[in-house]
Amino acid sequence: MDGHSFKNEIDYRKYLGVKRLVSDGRLTGLEIYPKFPLVVRGACVDTFEATFKFHDARNGEWRVVLVGASISKPLQTKVHLFETLYDMPVERWA
Repeated sequence: MDGHSFKNEIDYRKYLGVKRLVSDGRLTGLEIYPKFPLVVRGACVDTFEATFKFHDARNGEWRVVLVGASISKPLQTKVHLFETLYDMPVERWA
């Protein structure tokens, strides 16, 4: 949809809701499946891929979202490392 492919139906359905908020002007700068390098002591140790990243026009903050009901231990580690390195919380949407 809109030139994007989605990994599953849940991501697609969440995208439809986010897209409405973009159309309403409440969100800007939408990125789908953005990748963030996880750099420790100058070396890229891994990459974290979120489901969405966008700017919330209401509060002026960037938001990073991970969609899914379950999260594996390796992904939990990546989320924690991302939050530490980027000083930004990852929102979990089921």
